[in-house]
Amino acid sequence: MNKKNIGSIDAVIRTDLAFVLAYIYYTNPNPTTWHIVGLILAGHLLATAVFGNSPLYKLFNLSTNKGSGKCGVCNGDKNCAC
Repeated sequence: MNKKNIGSIDAVIRTDLAFVLAYIYYTNPNPTTWHIVGLILAGHLLATAVFGNSPLYKLFNLSTNKGSGKCGVCNGDKNCAC
């Protein structure tokens, strides 16, 4: 199973942004291609927040989850305070 690489603050920000993008899409009477792209991005942000795992973070070996030991600043250093 994949370790979580999204911390709680990151998850809240992703969830809030997902709801903002969805609100913009659903309140617009004539959605454009960009609105649809925003809705797809909202779904991705919400899914990554719920599951706690971001494929991009994994690709770049980053994490905002304090329990993972990889906060993105110390890059897995054993003496890191994250």
